[in-house]
Amino acid sequence: MIINITETGSLKTILEKMGYLFPCGGKGLCGRCKITASSLSPTSLDLRFLSDHEISDGIRLACDKEILEPIEIDCDLKKKPKDIKPEHPATYVIFGENETEIGLTDDGIILENVILPSPPPKMIDLKAQFNLEAIEMFEKYKVAKAETILILGTPERVKAITNIEIPFNYGDMYYAKDMNLPGEDVYIPPIPTPETGSHDLVELLDIPDNSLVISGSVFMYKGDDILCITSDKDCLSGYGKIAFKATLQYFIQETKPENIFTFENIQESIEAGAKLIERRARYLAAELLFSNKRKAELNRLAKRTVTMAIADDDLWQDIFSKIEMEG
Repeated sequence: MIINITETGSLKTILEKMGYLFPCGGKGLCGRCKITASSLSPTSLDLRFLSDHEISDGIRLACDKEILEPIEIDCDLKKKPKDIKPEHPATYVIFGENETEIGLTDDGIILENVILPSPPPKMIDLKAQFNLEAIEMFEKYKVAKAETILILGTPERVKAITNIEIPFNYGDMYYAKDMNLPGEDVYIPPIPTPETGSHDLVELLDIPDNSLVISGSVFMYKGDDILCITSDKDCLSGYGKIAFKATLQYFIQETKPENIFTFENIQESIEAGAKLIERRARYLAAELLFSNKRKAELNRLAKRTVTMAIADDDLWQDIFSKIEMEG
């Protein structure tokens, strides 16, 4: 659809005023707000998400563009429907250590989400929290149930609500009625280690190789293999802080990562050159709900995942001892 943009300013703001939906809220996290506008210069975001062929064909992302003069664009973004009933309603839940996020999606677009404190890792508490919030969203958007429910989270919480043994390297579909959940099917992404949550694994989608990703106390290096190591959960004081610093230095020395990303503003990570980025699990969850290609990518990541007992490694012990003596 050809659109004449006559206003100047943020293209995202202009298109939202016209009623167009941005899949991830226009935060530059999913790469799906594609337009054709060859007169707009490619940005770093375009170079990250688009192929050379797409860029040469004039494809751009709309979310980070500034319009300085009237322009004509070809836009395939969806408009917010007058009838708010979703055609393909799906829900996701991310059970983290401290927070639970529950969202309603339609064809990969997040319509609504809520973030709540995490209950204990017990089936009755997890199921009650999810069912209550999901059913309220269904009533608001006039749907009976979800076509698919996606469950992400920490190993103990995923195991509690699904009764599936962990670890497992291949995501699969299950009948929602067998789990007493308000939907038709349930998609459970892979959890390749007993320590690493599936919400951590999905964060590696689109992360370039030779990158170190720090999620709380979980370190994930994406190379030929996905090397996952869990440090002490209390990484802010005492032994846990020393172990965290030792693990960070170990990865830097052993893997020499080109990129370091972190989701929490932990001083040691930032001082080591880590870039603080927003978690993308919710947007990737929305993609996983409708994209078999994304599911296959995640399965491949899971099969590449390995762990090691880092405390038995001589280099780590040397690093830890030096930090301990300095402290």
